[in-house]
Amino acid sequence: MAASAPIGYLRANRVCALWGAMVESPNMVQLPVERLCPGLFVAALDRPWVETPFPFQGFRVAEPSDVEALQGWCRYCYVDRERSEASVLATALDGLASDAGAAPRAAGVRRRTEATLFAPVPHPDRDDFSAQVRAAARVRSEVRDAITDALAQLEDGGAVDVDRARTSVGAMVRSLRDDPSPLLWLTSLRGHEPYAVTHGINAAALALAFGAHLEMDDAALHALGLGTLLMDVGKVDIPQAVLDNREPLSATERAFVKRHVRTGCERLERDGLDAAALEIVRLHHERVDGSGYPAGLSGADIPRPALIAGIVDTYDAMMSWRPYRYAHRPELALQTMLERAPRTFGRALVEEFIRCVGTFPAGSLVELDNGAIGIVVGSRPGAGLWPTVLMLRTPGGRPFEKRLLLNMQLADRAGDDMAARYIRRSLNESEADVDVAEVVAGEFGLAA
Repeated sequence: MAASAPIGYLRANRVCALWGAMVESPNMVQLPVERLCPGLFVAALDRPWVETPFPFQGFRVAEPSDVEALQGWCRYCYVDRERSEASVLATALDGLASDAGAAPRAAGVRRRTEATLFAPVPHPDRDDFSAQVRAAARVRSEVRDAITDALAQLEDGGAVDVDRARTSVGAMVRSLRDDPSPLLWLTSLRGHEPYAVTHGINAAALALAFGAHLEMDDAALHALGLGTLLMDVGKVDIPQAVLDNREPLSATERAFVKRHVRTGCERLERDGLDAAALEIVRLHHERVDGSGYPAGLSGADIPRPALIAGIVDTYDAMMSWRPYRYAHRPELALQTMLERAPRTFGRALVEEFIRCVGTFPAGSLVELDNGAIGIVVGSRPGAGLWPTVLMLRTPGGRPFEKRLLLNMQLADRAGDDMAARYIRRSLNESEADVDVAEVVAGEFGLAA
């Protein structure tokens, strides 16, 4: 059984619902992976297939190496009784109850625990997380002031304080090294600052988290953060009416918008921006099929940091409300990006970005399988349907008297109102009548 890149991110909500229904089927029997043997049909894992490198939606175990491959990704699997050889299944089940001290469950979910910033308890320390969010907010404020002043200086014909921008990016790098979740969650505060400012901050935070995920060294991370923070400063010369135009741009207007890359590079080079960061500013609109600008580069001719900048630029733009369209839900933005990946940034890199931010990125408004509603506050690679969630409403629709954090990986140990097992789907703010930025600000004493 050969492993390959995950292919199931295109329909995240539908996959979640189908997976949940599948593991609850009475035809499924739960087995520890080490008890698998040839002749058994593996219909589901203790996590959706989309969260693993395997391209299957079920397979028959053919040889011991199949079991070895699965052991690296899950502890339990769900075997289809009807599609397995009865005698082989009986042997696999023989003695299981005495080994485990209890009969195997045919329903329910056990998750592979992933390291997170939270303690491995059902309700992590909310005060500790609050302190981390406030610390991240201070870093974000520092970056906001740096990019705001840089844009103001450019508008007045002055110089960008590159040293100040570099210092603020260093603070972001240090914050993200501890854990990216608090700073990434604050990208939910979009729409309360000028778009150019918010977009620069969010793009830099996303790029740094992605770069750290790809194990880039500190020098490369600093260049990546600086380049993405400043990549759109050339747009200060574009009239706001053009940027906010609700109608398709004319050829003249499109050419004018594209000119922001050259303008930004000229000014930032004049002001002493590092060569590596300057290359990101110059090339972040290039695309692997050669359709980008300004140079029309393609394939391997585009440096990876520039592609990373293009990915986070696109993702944050799709996640932001604009005068000409509504913001996308996170998983729909990821879906669209993956569909376009062969033409834009390459499928492998986009898939890696999805692994980095998670199927339900921090800040996602979600409905759990029991009907409760919450906001994802922490999601690490592999967390999948089981990130840490700030609970907003009970399954009956009532606001929680105290908004607790719920570690979905351990939710089966929580109380009745918290007895959720996985995320069913994501929601948009209007659908749930929730202002995420307002919640973030109110819960942690921040300025919305």
